[in-house]
Amino acid sequence: WLVEYQQELSHHYGWKIEPHGAIEELAAKYSKRFHRRWQRLKSRLFPFASQQTPNIGSWRETHLVPRKEGQIFSSILVAINGLEGGWQALKQAQIIAQYEDSTINGLHVVTDSFDPSEPKFRELQNQYRESNTIDASSSTLIFEQGEVVRLLNQRSLWNDLLIFSLEHPPEDKPVSRLRSNLRSMIQTCPRPMLAVPSPSPMKHALLAFDGSPKATEALFLAAYLAEKWRIQLTVVSALEDSQTKSSPLTQARKYLETREIQANLTEQIGPPSDMILQTMKEQKCDFIIVGGYGYSPVVEVLLGSTLDALLRLSIKPILICH
Repeated sequence: WLVEYQQELSHHYGWKIEPHGAIEELAAKYSKRFHRRWQRLKSRLFPFASQQTPNIGSWRETHLVPRKEGQIFSSILVAINGLEGGWQALKQAQIIAQYEDSTINGLHVVTDSFDPSEPKFRELQNQYRESNTIDASSSTLIFEQGEVVRLLNQRSLWNDLLIFSLEHPPEDKPVSRLRSNLRSMIQTCPRPMLAVPSPSPMKHALLAFDGSPKATEALFLAAYLAEKWRIQLTVVSALEDSQTKSSPLTQARKYLETREIQANLTEQIGPPSDMILQTMKEQKCDFIIVGGYGYSPVVEVLLGSTLDALLRLSIKPILICH
């Protein structure tokens, strides 16, 4: 039954949908566990409410399903918006696909009813095939009608990583943060995300680590990339003041030592976003790895967050874990 469902999805969408993606979607739809049933009931009663925030580390549970050894990102979903940023995101996906031997799936969301035979959609499909030099023979750009954040999150369940262009970061105002679709997507996406202001070769990662549970997820992923991709890793911990009794770097150092991973660890005193960007420039890192939003949504909307600042100011891709 699972295999038939997986094949049905793959045939319908033209994507190579991995078994773990089909299984997780079935669990979301039909599982009798209380939290799954509550999620389904809430979506029916409050269709316009925010989607369920995934549990910390839930994205790693899918990798208990047998897959190619040493491969976390077996399939990549790329948001193609028809603008230059979307094609830049596709270029970034191709770089990762070379590291991971991944399948690339493209999704273009249309908010109103549409006819895929219209010239503009045929042109998008042709441009996608021409731009996707790594996976052109097996990858397809799918057009779907719906709400952008909800559809991207739903289709992320069939993939291991969501890549999108970073064109509209949350502004530094409470009202703008409250209305930000990007914030909503980061809070609710079930998979790691890569926000791309411009493509990067991804040879030297900067892990922003504060010891929180989501930062620990970012640490796990950074260790995987350093081990499997053979990239350089720098870890920075930015403290607000020098009175902090214990450094989060102790936790990071112990974990990396158990994995026998060499990394450059540095501690900075000052506003976290400033210290992270300063370290990135000094160490010549070409992408950032960071945990998702860490405080309550209300606090972050009112006061902002380090992640919001990085999304506004970074010129390098940001890999977000939760």
